[in-house]
Amino acid sequence: MALLALAVTAAPLRANPYLPKPGEAAVTVYLSTCAVTGGFMHVYTALDQKIFEKYGINVKHVVIRGGTNVNLAALGSDEVQFLYCAADSTMGAMAAGRDAMLIASPLVGLPYMIIARKDIRTVQDLKGKNIAIGTVAGLPFRLLTVFTKKFGLTDTEIRPIGGTQPERYAALLQGLVHSSAFTPPMDARAKKDGLNIVYHLNDLGLPSI
Repeated sequence: MALLALAVTAAPLRANPYLPKPGEAAVTVYLSTCAVTGGFMHVYTALDQKIFEKYGINVKHVVIRGGTNVNLAALGSDEVQFLYCAADSTMGAMAAGRDAMLIASPLVGLPYMIIARKDIRTVQDLKGKNIAIGTVAGLPFRLLTVFTKKFGLTDTEIRPIGGTQPERYAALLQGLVHSSAFTPPMDARAKKDGLNIVYHLNDLGLPSI
């Protein structure tokens, strides 16, 4: 015990290796996001709370509209050094040869949910209705294809209308579509607006991170 105590007291205190050294200049990097959505709250919080600055990183946040390919092009040309975007829309391009590396996923599971108008309360109420999505190339389309097949919704239309989640949510409020697939925190807003959360696509039990 005496030897152990001596070893502990003799060991130097280890400082956080990720903190900048005194007088060290901050490193400036550009971070792009491919949409303005509550699903990106992780990076917004880090920026608002100046967490990056604590570690000597001066992050310049830019929003690049026009889709994932435009953002990946900016990443490949070093106009931005980091991209915060949905993994399902970036991995296909990376597999096709885009110069990028996936380093983290802040979303666990498949946090998509179907939010519908006030008169649609159950899965079966979606029969003969439509579910709006951004594009047929994304993960929501594949999940909804499995969903409609599982529940026998053969006459339910999966309708690609483009736009971001807030734009599709506005279309839902205006009655232009019957339902759509969203990620948190849109569910909190939907409850406030009196809309219904019909189904959590994570309940499909599909493999995911």
